[in-house]
Amino acid sequence: MCCVSAIDTLAAYRYDKSAGPGKRFEQFILNYFPPAYAPHAKNLWVFRCRLLHNFSPAHFSLAHDSPSAHLTKSPGGDTILSDREFFADLDAAARRFFGEVETDPIRQDLMNARLADLAEGGPIFYLG
Repeated sequence: MCCVSAIDTLAAYRYDKSAGPGKRFEQFILNYFPPAYAPHAKNLWVFRCRLLHNFSPAHFSLAHDSPSAHLTKSPGGDTILSDREFFADLDAAARRFFGEVETDPIRQDLMNARLADLAEGGPIFYLG
């Protein structure tokens, strides 16, 4: 649940809100995740929606630390999503995106616009 929420948030920082949340999510998968995820981008959006709203992993069977099974067909016909590989790929995608934010004024402007938008975003504060 945290992984798909993180993708949702990163996609909102990366793309203009006119694209809509599903399109932004899919674009983030296509642009920042390894190419093996591309055929699953649309289903990952459905997975995100079902997981967060219905606690049901539509289109995917979840597996723990199963790198050889990751993104392969399950016996039930859906796709296996291995938690460690999915998290590692999300981590790499986030690092790549934030690397762009550090150096690209356009990425900075899009992220700042989202952070300034109290209706759909809002500022992040760290109280450490």
